[in-house]
Amino acid sequence: MITAHRLAAIATLAALGACSADPTPSPTPATSEASPVTSRPAAPTTAAAAAKPVKVPAVADGELVRRVITIRDGVSHGQTTVRRDADRNREYMVQAACAAEDPARILTYVVKVGANEREYVRGEFPCDGTVRQDGISRLERGQILVYLEGGPVASAYAVIVPMTAG
Repeated sequence: MITAHRLAAIATLAALGACSADPTPSPTPATSEASPVTSRPAAPTTAAAAAKPVKVPAVADGELVRRVITIRDGVSHGQTTVRRDADRNREYMVQAACAAEDPARILTYVVKVGANEREYVRGEFPCDGTVRQDGISRLERGQILVYLEGGPVASAYAVIVPMTAG
């Protein structure tokens, strides 16, 4: 049964081209293994596919969630993987990067918390291939999601990982 939320998510994905503001369907926290959630492909893109893709980092110890956007065969694919709930006693950071034919293109990451997906923080970053790292204060305990808004892009990612000393 398609819900109004899913219909809105599909419409948003189609409107944005290569980036999705919604990791449809809503992911659930993983137990012992990662739980990948793949969104529906968007319409084919050509200009964004010409840029060199960003290298997605390996999974870090304590990683909460990641959102990855790629272009395969001219079609945008998005995947959100929720690994664990946040620990309110740890500080976290968002690491994000993207690549687009126009390196001046700007994407926005949006961190949402809890079952009602309340927006917690957002930040912009250029699609020039550089990695942006933004510290975020302690997150409330529970599910954390990260969304990417903007596009089209050749590739993009955003991950939330614990801040490390040094």
